[in-house]
Amino acid sequence: MRRSKMKNALLIRLVLCLASVLLGLGLVGPCMTVSPSMGQPWDSWLAWLDPSELEPTTYSILGGILELMRTDSLGLGLLLLAFSVIFPAFKLATLWWAATVLKQGKPTGPAIWITHHGGKFSMLDVMVIAVFIVAIKGLPGDTEVTIAWGLFAFAGSVVLSIVASLLVKRLEQGASDQGRVAGVESASPRNKQG
Repeated sequence: MRRSKMKNALLIRLVLCLASVLLGLGLVGPCMTVSPSMGQPWDSWLAWLDPSELEPTTYSILGGILELMRTDSLGLGLLLLAFSVIFPAFKLATLWWAATVLKQGKPTGPAIWITHHGGKFSMLDVMVIAVFIVAIKGLPGDTEVTIAWGLFAFAGSVVLSIVASLLVKRLEQGASDQGRVAGVESASPRNKQG
């Protein structure tokens, strides 16, 4: 039983390590490239008048959030910052802490409960990016959006943090079940007589 607990703790740490690396890469890596185009014959006119308007722009998740905050969308930028950067980092930090505490045989407390129940918001930012891509593709003209590896790294981090959360919850339930069994054994009449 003890060996299984150690293997689970090691697996949780490996998953959390990979999720943490993917989160960092996903936040700063290229997420999408927008290649604006008005369609012919407008592109040739625009290229002649202002060629910079037709240059492709690459965004990272963090760069896109900062760009939103720098322009007139401070509220949306702050909302995305909370759910795309702060919440995932808090969730991973809480899971790291919970794995360490459970390995020592102590209860995790309310922070892990908040993390488990707040996990449903983990995919909110991925959905916002998907809606953004659909909105850009719906623009008139031939504007193209190309997805880059940063989005896949970020989505991988979200999925791995969900897996880690489930593993921590299972380890926590195993520890509490083991504590209940030990409590029942110490309270049994046989142990009180001897």
